[in-house]
Amino acid sequence: MADHGYELYPQYTIGLHAWFLQQIQAFDPALSAQLHDGETDKAFNLSGLSGQFSTQSRSLQLQAGKTYQWTVNGLTKPVVAGLAQWLKQLPEVVALKNAPLVPTGVGGFARDYTVYFEAGDQVAIDVTSDDFDTLVILMNKDGVIIGENDDGPDGTTNSLLFARIKESGTYTVRVQAYAGQGTGNFFLKVARLREVQ
Repeated sequence: MADHGYELYPQYTIGLHAWFLQQIQAFDPALSAQLHDGETDKAFNLSGLSGQFSTQSRSLQLQAGKTYQWTVNGLTKPVVAGLAQWLKQLPEVVALKNAPLVPTGVGGFARDYTVYFEAGDQVAIDVTSDDFDTLVILMNKDGVIIGENDDGPDGTTNSLLFARIKESGTYTVRVQAYAGQGTGNFFLKVARLREVQ
């Protein structure tokens, strides 16, 4: 429940995702390590917030005294078992940036880059760094996550994300450190994949 009225930044779902990864790391380090190093398929997903929002502006306005909900879906047995344990010791507050529903504790840094894609584009987003464990996230104009990748197929902590674009428009590519930990230099390459004739 929101204790005051708050305005959420458009990409608040990224903060929610980072907050949840930190929760996993805090209550089950072994599961966190498995998600980080052992899982090749997406092991969970998160919804955005649902509830009664104010429509006075283009951003999401939370209303004081109203209840807002979000869901976590475990997609593998270890994650489902871990979530069952986490539910027994839920935190009192979800802190997302400037609202106490929101992550102030994300730590590290994130860099956003705006790109334009056409419907039907197949794209590859490659992030490499010698300084930190990278995480790359692709979001649409509403801040909804289209895809993300932590560790690429080469066995390193670099990231490689492939995505098929369904709708033409501007997208955000976000580069950050895994679980909000670490900082440093990185190299980002965004490429449209073309069929070889």
